[in-house]
Parts: sequence; structure tokens; C-alpha cells
Amino acid sequence: MSPICNPFSSIFRDLISSSVVVMTGDHNSGYKDKYEQEFNVLRILPHPRYSGTRDGAV
Repeated sequence: MSPICNPFSSIFRDLISSSVVVMTGDHNSGYKDKYEQEFNVLRILPHPRYSGTRDGAV
């Protein structure tokens, strides 16, 4: 199972793209949903002005 990424977490910058999967449409993790899609991450691009805080987070 892939790690769940919180973009505000300091661990995010240390992740290797091949170890991350983006899941969309997964409303119930107990089974595969009809519209569930899984995507492998090719690259992780950190934002150049990210300060490591949640200031201004939505």
C-alpha cells in the first residue's frame, strides 16, 4: 500500500515518486468503486515558495 501524502507534511519532500499512487473516486476503501481510478506518480515537483507551514491553506 502506498503512503497517503499530506502536502503540508515535511515527509512529502522525501518521497520517491515510484512509491506513490494517486487514487480518485475511492469512496469506500473496502472494495473497488465503480469510478475508482489509480494513477502512478511520475514526478514530484515541490513548489519553490512552499514554506512548510499551513498559512493560507484552504
